[in-house]
Amino acid sequence: MSASLKLFCVLIAILAVHSVKADISEEDSFEIFKLKTSSIGCPLPVLDDPCPEETSLYYFKCCRQMEDEDEGYCCFRLQDWALVLACFLAVCIVPVIIVIIIRHCRT
Repeated sequence: MSASLKLFCVLIAILAVHSVKADISEEDSFEIFKLKTSSIGCPLPVLDDPCPEETSLYYFKCCRQMEDEDEGYCCFRLQDWALVLACFLAVCIVPVIIVIIIRHCRT
C-alpha cells in the first residue's frame, strides 16, 4: 500500500471520529453499550404529540431549528452503536474502493 493511500486512510478515520464527536452535545453522552430512549413529546410531553418509539437501531430526540424557537419537533437519531458501526464500515470500505479504482485505471 502506498504512503499516500495510508495517509488518506488515516485522514478518513480522523474525519469519522470528528463527525461522531461533533454530534455530541453537552447534555448527551456517547455510550455504545446503552440504548437511548425517544423523547416523550416535543416540546412538552403532555400537550404535544409524542415522538415515535425507539428501536435498537434508532431513536427520536426533541429538536429545534433555532435555539430561540419555542416550537420543537422530533429528530431521527441513530443509536450510538449503529453510528460507530457505520463509521467503522466507511473507514474500511472507502480505501478498498479507492484501491480497486486505482488498479482498474492502471490496466
